[in-house]
Amino acid sequence: MAYLQAEGFRVIGSDAAPNGLAVCRRQLAEAGLPADLVRADMTACPFADGAFDAAVSTNVLNHNPRARLQQALDELHRVLRPGGEAYLTVLSTDDWRCGSGEEVEPNSFLLAEGPETGILHHFFDETDLREWVRAFRVLDVRRDRGWSTSSVRAGDNPVEKDAWAVRLAR
Repeated sequence: MAYLQAEGFRVIGSDAAPNGLAVCRRQLAEAGLPADLVRADMTACPFADGAFDAAVSTNVLNHNPRARLQQALDELHRVLRPGGEAYLTVLSTDDWRCGSGEEVEPNSFLLAEGPETGILHHFFDETDLREWVRAFRVLDVRRDRGWSTSSVRAGDNPVEKDAWAVRLAR
């Protein structure tokens, strides 16, 4: 949000978690930027149809069961204006965490290690990803790979992340 605001965009942030909003509010205040934040579930956004020109979601739309993630993406489609664009990143089935922990449905795991232990993650293969975004026009799909600075394995061993970066248009 801070980067986009500094570039001159009006930005509205949304999160279901009060603590996430509080951290965001504090960081924006420290940067001297406004905090236009809304507490909302990703499957029921309190915004009008076509309210936004663009949306950004990085590493968020993989923290639910697959059906709920579809609801969230359908909601994103609803709040984007025709021609509006979305950029999002979601985890790939080639990510080091896929298969870790308890599988609650295909490619969805309650993680067993790392800083997100016990948090549900859905991992997308390319077929699942393209099915998930079918209501949009796909502008770009690419793999986002590299060493993670925020996750480590036991013994502080760094890990290689693997995610999808997707640019969509309504």
